Amino acid sequence: MWRNRIILTVSLMVFVYTLLASTNSWLCRATAPAPQPRALLQLSMFGARISATAWPARPGTAGYIDLWVAPPGAGEYQPLLQVFGAPALPVEQTPPPDPEQLLASTGECGE
Repeated sequence: MWRNRIILTVSLMVFVYTLLASTNSWLCRATAPAPQPRALLQLSMFGARISATAWPARPGTAGYIDLWVAPPGAGEYQPLLQVFGAPALPVEQTPPPDPEQLLASTGECGE
């Protein structure tokens, strides 16, 4: 009896781990850097529009999936859920200017 419970518990743990790992992999692929957002799901039920949009990762902004609904007759959508996926891309930083070049270009410091 206890042996069956252990086998069942281990099987459920492996199943949950596999489900989480595959969900994470799909989420990272759906929110990977891309040129523009894309629709994942679009439904219309009883006049309400329900949609899920994947927003790709950009410099300084993580990718996420936005689930939203637009009730009938409403001009704007109402967000229901945001699930973050791919991490933000690094922001490109320009190197600071050389202080000597700055002083030479402004003509200060006794010149």
